[in-house]
Amino acid sequence: MKRWPWYIAALSLIAVLNLLPFSGTDVAQLKPVEVLWIYQTEDGVVIETDTLDRGIGSDPEDAFDNLMQTTSGHVFLETADYLLLDRQTLALLPHLMGRLRPACGVCIAEGQIDMEQVASFLNAHPLKHTLQDCSEGNAPIQLLKAEEGRMYLVS
Repeated sequence: MKRWPWYIAALSLIAVLNLLPFSGTDVAQLKPVEVLWIYQTEDGVVIETDTLDRGIGSDPEDAFDNLMQTTSGHVFLETADYLLLDRQTLALLPHLMGRLRPACGVCIAEGQIDMEQVASFLNAHPLKHTLQDCSEGNAPIQLLKAEEGRMYLVS
């Protein structure tokens, strides 16, 4: 007889938990990014990833928003190991500190970069300086050149 309050409390708890909206992210929809390439065109700022997703905007914030909205799934920028910039987007380095990991390697990219192959290349040829080093102005930024289907780093 004295146990019926416990049964009612347990049933109430189960009912409440079933009514609460639990939102999660399906793991299959996560798109971990290893390389980000940010460059300027006449259309504005373009952000490309090694997952072949792309965002375009008038400024970096618009480009990031466009990247997030147009990608099927959830782009996971916290996993980015490498950041490629062109010479016109170098001024964005301090602004990217809040978006990317400070330990993300940075280089200037010239030429047509093969986004499917660049992560393998950079894993085999590590960059010398990180986003934090470069945004503080303490380090020279390496140059990644792509010519005739080949990539190489220039210190």
